[in-house]
Amino acid sequence: MPKLNSLQYQLINNPTGEPLRKSPYFLKLSDGSTHFGYTNDEGLTSNIVREVAVTAEVFVGEDALLMSERV
Repeated sequence: MPKLNSLQYQLINNPTGEPLRKSPYFLKLSDGSTHFGYTNDEGLTSNIVREVAVTAEVFVGEDALLMSERV
């Protein structure tokens, strides 16, 4: 069975340290896929599982909404 790689982010308000709750995010993965969603109450994005390791470019807030309109 192949090893699975998991990718999940917790988005944090830099000045306050509080999680960004219900915040829009857009992930552009190195495998070419994209993911749009809203963080949960802990500021977590969805968990993305792949058979190969991927990197992500992360867009938050207004930038995430703009990116989601482009796909």
